[in-house]
Amino acid sequence: MSSATLAGTSAALQLEQECGGVNDSAEAEQRLEAIGEWLTLSCAELPRACRYRLLNECGMNAFSLPGRIYLTRGLYARLNDDDLLTAALAHEFAHLVRDDSLRPRCADEREALEREMLADAMAVDYLRRCGADPTAMARLIEIVAGEQPEGWATRRIARLPRPAVPDDPRWLRDPGLRRFEAGQRGGGLGQ
Repeated sequence: MSSATLAGTSAALQLEQECGGVNDSAEAEQRLEAIGEWLTLSCAELPRACRYRLLNECGMNAFSLPGRIYLTRGLYARLNDDDLLTAALAHEFAHLVRDDSLRPRCADEREALEREMLADAMAVDYLRRCGADPTAMARLIEIVAGEQPEGWATRRIARLPRPAVPDDPRWLRDPGLRRFEAGQRGGGLGQ
């Protein structure tokens, strides 16, 4: 067993305990596994051997550790379409590819934001490559904006590669995102 796998196993046990344990929803796990498989088949660099788990936390967040991707029950409940769920998994896969969970904790908020924005950009690429709607990343960031430091959502959406930002006419039809019509950009997925 590699040192990354051992570190992931130890961190997973701690995370699961801190978040009230793992939710044993077979339906949720099957949905996560199907979307995760779709992503990994479309993007060869993504790790295939990954477990998808739902945590009993009601806040909205997601986590990745070597060999594992977690979504909280609260986030899962808000992701009412497969593109949004794909965006959440793609973002966490980006953290796995970058080995972010093995890096030292961020020194400050600026570094943490930069880490999230890099994962966002990679996730948009994964969404395009698997045929999902790339604007789902911006919609996901909007959903979790309240779980992040002030201003993160705006900065994260502004840095997304095009066409994953509100130029797409679908955004203009969505009443929840109309503030983007004037060129304002907002957004953020939790730290």
